[in-house]
Amino acid sequence: MPPDEIAQNFAALNCKDQQSEDEKENTELERQLKRLRKKLLSLNSNSPHSAFESLQITTKIQQITKTLTSSDKSEFGCSILHEAMLRIEQEFVNLLFHYKQSHVGPEITSFRSSEENFEDLSINSFGDDLIEAKNLQIEIGNLSAEQSVIDLVNPLVLPTLKSIAELMFISNYEEELIEAYVNARMEAIDEILLKLRFEKISIEEVSNMEWTKVNSLIKRWNWVFKIFVRVYLTSERRLIELIFGDISKSLASSCFSEISKVPMVHLMSFPTTVAICNPKTEKLFRVLDMHETLVEMLGDVTNLYHEQIDGSILAEYREVLLRLGEFAKGILIEFRSAIQSNTSKTVLANGAVHPITRYVMNYIQTLSAYSSTLESLLEGRKGKEEYYASIAIILESNLESRSRFYTDEALQNIFMMNNICYMVQKVKDSDLRSIMGDNWIRSHNGRFQTFAMNYERASWGSVLSFLRDEGICHPGSSIPSRSVLKERFKGFNSGFEEAYRVQTGWLVPNSQLRDDLRISTSLKVLQGYRTFVGRYGTCLDGVRHRDRYIKYRPDDLEGFILDLFEGKQRSLHGVYRR
Repeated sequence: MPPDEIAQNFAALNCKDQQSEDEKENTELERQLKRLRKKLLSLNSNSPHSAFESLQITTKIQQITKTLTSSDKSEFGCSILHEAMLRIEQEFVNLLFHYKQSHVGPEITSFRSSEENFEDLSINSFGDDLIEAKNLQIEIGNLSAEQSVIDLVNPLVLPTLKSIAELMFISNYEEELIEAYVNARMEAIDEILLKLRFEKISIEEVSNMEWTKVNSLIKRWNWVFKIFVRVYLTSERRLIELIFGDISKSLASSCFSEISKVPMVHLMSFPTTVAICNPKTEKLFRVLDMHETLVEMLGDVTNLYHEQIDGSILAEYREVLLRLGEFAKGILIEFRSAIQSNTSKTVLANGAVHPITRYVMNYIQTLSAYSSTLESLLEGRKGKEEYYASIAIILESNLESRSRFYTDEALQNIFMMNNICYMVQKVKDSDLRSIMGDNWIRSHNGRFQTFAMNYERASWGSVLSFLRDEGICHPGSSIPSRSVLKERFKGFNSGFEEAYRVQTGWLVPNSQLRDDLRISTSLKVLQGYRTFVGRYGTCLDGVRHRDRYIKYRPDDLEGFILDLFEGKQRSLHGVYRR
């Protein structure tokens, strides 16, 4: 036999021997796979121990399957491996389900209880006893990162979860892994939102809802959104990083986006819904609260979604922020228009501070707490200052129109004095001072002082005219005429008594202004009266019923002037000097 043929036969013999050895080895590996499968099926699930054993068995099955050489044996191994992968996938889900946690710390609990006590803001809220909502808010933003992040799954099972994920990933079960994790955690997220008590609400529902209810929902949304993003989504991202971070960053980001997209869109739909409603003035502060919440949380949301491939969440977030800002600007414009168009002829009979003045000044005082937000909405500090200045100008114009409904010129001036003084005090005693400026305060101090002087002239000028020297003596004589003096004293008494009767019913609420006005009036009236009585009182000595003409002492008048501007009308009829 030729040497070449001998070599070929020898090689074929060796090949048969090798195939025989491979066959024996594959058969042994097949038996091992069957034993491992049997052992895997015998395990009880729903415990960390069974999950760990299932993981170990599946790891061995995966290693054995990779070494199988026969195609039919390899197919058998893949079938066993697939069955094992389904088992550890179920163990993976069981661990996520049975060992999930969603507790909150004391800081978050206190935030929740405080949220329920917020004051409602409505048109009727803007009186002098207004408590600004901004001062009642407890910001979760003050929590540190350590306080915000919680364990959503018991840390004891994290190593097993991570190992299962690694094995499924390297075994090309990436899609099954993502689906299993996403489904499990989406269910957990739904439970969290249920605990936070914020359900999805349609545009129609919000449109037909009482404002007090919408107001309450906005307060809850502000709290829920901060808690959900800063605590739960941050913790969810951390959990994903702990399980998938070492496996694949893109896988971790994909899982997080898939889990959080639906609840985030759900929560972001509420501000959009509110922004579609009518821009009524009482809505502004809650809308600004929502806007500030979105601005405050933008950094957190960006950190969570900066790796998102399509950027849809961040794009939607910025769109919501833009819509809400435009809605807030619309309300600011509506507020200004509402003041301008409020032309009711109703006036206060006592000339006190008008409700529209209280409402507007308390409204913009509360608004000043949103200073930085207003600057962003109104094109900077200058735009904000111009807006406030325009509100003040419109309000003053409105007040001037209302003052003309008074037929008494003196009361017109009392009304304007009271209202301008109120505006000045509100600006001086709040953050409005830094916006309106000291020049505004000085000029308006001058304004209400001018109204005070105009009041004195209009009110007391005619009364004091009876105390002038001109016309006391008959032409060509230097002796005062008793008849003229009688008429002068009678005229003064009648004028003073009428002024007293009317002006005790007028009201000057500001105590300092009231005292200043009384002092100024006393100085003018008493000085003129004392001088006149001192100069001409003796001319009526011996006149019958002298007390009817010189009815009051200067001290009496001083006491009567102290009764003015209390808002309780009185009369001096029948009061005589004792």
